[in-house]
Amino acid sequence: MSDKAQPAGTTIYSILTMAGYIGLAMLSWAFPGKTPPQWIALFGFPELPVPSLVAYCLLLAIFALIWVGYWGLVHCCSNLPKWQKALLVIVLVLCGLASAPALSRDPFLYLSYGQMALIWKVNPYLHIPRHFYHDPIVALNTDWPDMPSPYGPSWLSIIVLLAWISGGNPVIAVSLIRLVSVGAHLTGVALIGRMVERWGSGNKDWATTWVLLNPLLLIESAFNGHSDAPMMALFLFGLWLDSKGHQRWAWVVVAASTLVKYSLLPAVGLYMVYTFRKGGLRLLLSSALVFFVTCGLLFAPYWAGRATFYGLMFETSRYDTLSVPYIVRTLLERFLEITCSHASYLASPLAQFLTLAPVVFLFIAFAFRQKPCFLQFVRQSVLLLVVWAVIGSTHLRQWYFVWPIMLSGLLSLPSVNALALGLSMGASIYYASPVLAHWPLWRAIFALACFAWPGWILMQILLNEWKEKPDKELE
Repeated sequence: MSDKAQPAGTTIYSILTMAGYIGLAMLSWAFPGKTPPQWIALFGFPELPVPSLVAYCLLLAIFALIWVGYWGLVHCCSNLPKWQKALLVIVLVLCGLASAPALSRDPFLYLSYGQMALIWKVNPYLHIPRHFYHDPIVALNTDWPDMPSPYGPSWLSIIVLLAWISGGNPVIAVSLIRLVSVGAHLTGVALIGRMVERWGSGNKDWATTWVLLNPLLLIESAFNGHSDAPMMALFLFGLWLDSKGHQRWAWVVVAASTLVKYSLLPAVGLYMVYTFRKGGLRLLLSSALVFFVTCGLLFAPYWAGRATFYGLMFETSRYDTLSVPYIVRTLLERFLEITCSHASYLASPLAQFLTLAPVVFLFIAFAFRQKPCFLQFVRQSVLLLVVWAVIGSTHLRQWYFVWPIMLSGLLSLPSVNALALGLSMGASIYYASPVLAHWPLWRAIFALACFAWPGWILMQILLNEWKEKPDKELE
């Protein structure tokens, strides 16, 4: 039965997956409150929003279709022909390019800062988009009009290049950003396949299919054009260079990755510990020198002293109403009010301290347990980045989980795979949370339900860390 049914099964799962992404691209043009009206105006289309409740029900149904297709393709990966996999990727990329930026407007933010640097010759780390709203491309940034760029110079330089290539056409520019992001995703998949072969950590076909067709990773790259995929592709490239014995070049690439977004700093810290365990203090010091010199060179065109980080500091001071730091800060404020304390100004720094403390503690614990074992370093990085995304960040965003999910492709550990799968599914469902924006309590309960399963798995994994041989399967 299986010999004949499996190829037919892969075709059915492929059709389901493609139908889901085509439906998502179509829905993006009529999503109430999410589809940017200025984007529709560029094409001269009339606004045809679907009723809010209907739109979110359709979104959940589309995600269910995509996930059924993905789950089937992962389990039939050995029977998935290369041409069929290539066709899938082409269709999904075309769907992303044809969609409206309804699930994320970040490409507008990227483009506005790139346009400020390219056309108006100002430092995006010192100036705000509102002062350049006479430029129709900068005016697309309606989310952060009064905030300097919080992005690293690696990504900002890429955006300036893409803005120049687009010739001032926002549609071309956004499409180029998406292509760079999805190209980085495909590069990351190829690197994962090579490293899985190099370290013998699992089945190459399964690992590459697991990451390549992951719905969250595809949506965040092909549809949303986020910078997380380029950041992870560079980080994986650095790890691949390390596996080939090119430690200095590896640290150059890791520095470039870190300056796309600063989100990888915890994993970079663990990578430094891994470098020390593997090569001793001399290798660590030389690698750290290469890292910081590269960071300095990348920052050189934009450096303006401490003011360079104003946008980043402003962004990290804003609290998402569903984030753990926000909840801790709110509880501290209420406690200080009840106790009639005059130290309410301490609520924010105390909240940041209390939510960063578990991340720091986990990092120290991992550092002391670290051995010169690459797969152990990857496993620790996956866990630390999950904790960092959930607890250490002032925002709860789907694309934060791109970091650990991509790294999980290097491993074949059931618990880590289950964690990555749970995060992917929870984040997909969480896209529907804005429908509850007017009911914060219900939205918080919805978020808790979305991430309850991966949260439980994460707690089990972390508890197992304190057993005698938590990493014996990697040795």
